Amino acid sequence: MKLTLQDIENNIKQLSIYLTSLEVDALYLSGSDYYLSEYSAKEVSLRSYLTPFTGSTAEVLIIPNKKVLLFVDGRYHFQADLECKELAIMEVMKVSSPVSLFNELTHYLVENHITKLAIVPERTQFSKLEKLTSHNLQLISVATEKVEQLIGLQYSMKKSPIYPVAENILPSLYENKFKALNLPVKQAIFLSSCDDIAWLSHCRSFQTLGNSYFLSKALVTSDHLHIFVPLDTEISE
Repeated sequence: MKLTLQDIENNIKQLSIYLTSLEVDALYLSGSDYYLSEYSAKEVSLRSYLTPFTGSTAEVLIIPNKKVLLFVDGRYHFQADLECKELAIMEVMKVSSPVSLFNELTHYLVENHITKLAIVPERTQFSKLEKLTSHNLQLISVATEKVEQLIGLQYSMKKSPIYPVAENILPSLYENKFKALNLPVKQAIFLSSCDDIAWLSHCRSFQTLGNSYFLSKALVTSDHLHIFVPLDTEISE
């Protein structure tokens, strides 16, 4: 994936037009994909289509027709300055440890009296939604499909089978992990993190560059691990 600065400017413009029609103050974007992966491929990260930044971690706030704020930690202060300096609408927000990027972003929202915030719920962790709600923000849901359409995001998942990892090469047994949860009957845990599902299931794949997890959601009950994957996913016995 290779976008020019003009491509990114056009994407920002198209998205700003849409956000203005919604009458929102800003749009929050995480770098997550639909599976809320901590490190998602650039091809599926909305941030990669709306900023020149190529680092693995950042938070983005888009204020329609005004500016795009990129929140980065100390690892990326210099890199973000270099990569974003040619895009006038970009503003790099340098966050220092131990303050988290998201906490700094919410602080900015409060300090600048932003009250009507658009979010992409499919790509936003529940804990972040709770925090935003706690600040009495009015949240407006924007479907990820709509944003992808506006910025021209098109991505096909790499075909790679899901396979079980031999128990003798792992530090702990599947059964021991499962039993340690000690879930009561009629209670369940919903897992949206692909990393957690791969760890618990002892299964791996190479569907995304640089990661050995597989795209999935899961439901853990007292006696079963139910894993949901795309229909065309190949399962290796």
